[in-house]
Amino acid sequence: MIAKVRNGDSPRGLDVSVVVPSYNRRDSLLRTLESLTRQTFDPTDFEVVVVDNNSSDGTAQAVARYADRRNGHLRCLREAAQGAAHARNRGIRETSSPIVAFLDDDVEADANWLEKMLSGLADSRAAAVGGRTEPVWDGALPDWWLPEYEKVFARNWGDARRTVVEFPFFYSLNFAVRREVLAAVGAFDPRLGPKGHRHVVGEDADLCRRIHQTGGSLYYLPDAVVYHHVESERLTRNFFRRRFYYSGMTHLTERQIEGRSLELPYQVKALATGLVRWLSARSKSERFRRELELWYRAGNLVAGL
Repeated sequence: MIAKVRNGDSPRGLDVSVVVPSYNRRDSLLRTLESLTRQTFDPTDFEVVVVDNNSSDGTAQAVARYADRRNGHLRCLREAAQGAAHARNRGIRETSSPIVAFLDDDVEADANWLEKMLSGLADSRAAAVGGRTEPVWDGALPDWWLPEYEKVFARNWGDARRTVVEFPFFYSLNFAVRREVLAAVGAFDPRLGPKGHRHVVGEDADLCRRIHQTGGSLYYLPDAVVYHHVESERLTRNFFRRRFYYSGMTHLTERQIEGRSLELPYQVKALATGLVRWLSARSKSERFRRELELWYRAGNLVAGL
């Protein structure tokens, strides 16, 4: 069920609320918050709302100590329902600013990020905007790496502003939307999105799809930049296996939500064909790429069944 939107208790006069969901990433979160203290946007015109999603690493206490630097414009809420969609929706419910922006707890915002996001939304045609994400590799790229894998961590469409009309739209690690649009189409669907260590994704793409289908325009802003830190643990084969498996589950869940056919016979056939392709691969990188296709198809089947 898609959550409805109602206004919360933001301080009056704020232009934007920045919502940051967090789960057991205290140190990384503090780096994110530090980047928000360096914004060129007037600090009295925006608030930061951290939503602690059942962290056990002292996140809430660390944010409380940090809050003094924001002069009342930093809050930490606790959301008991596990999942990034639940956390973001809690942030939406507890704020009332006309614009809601979203960051993840493993990114750093460029100093003019918020100013550029608000500049993009100054265009009355824009229902929502997403910026450019630059990956920051905290470990060496493995020898099986292919350039296409960067899309797991970043969403970039080059150096020119453009309208985005194609799936998968924007990642919520660098995204802003008008509250009136959320009121019209609903918030994030909690059937999608990460839940603890279960990494189904797609809650952001689903929201963007609903905005697009109802006639709203989504704009890509190349100069609204965040830097996504990618730990060495996420540059492993096992991480990518899990990610592609859950991406397959995401795909089928999206089809279920949209009422489309699950096409399970096709998924079985694609899995069998992919197995043959995997066995025939020659290079190490190509063999692993085809293995990831198998994990994706397996996720499709598990979600469908």
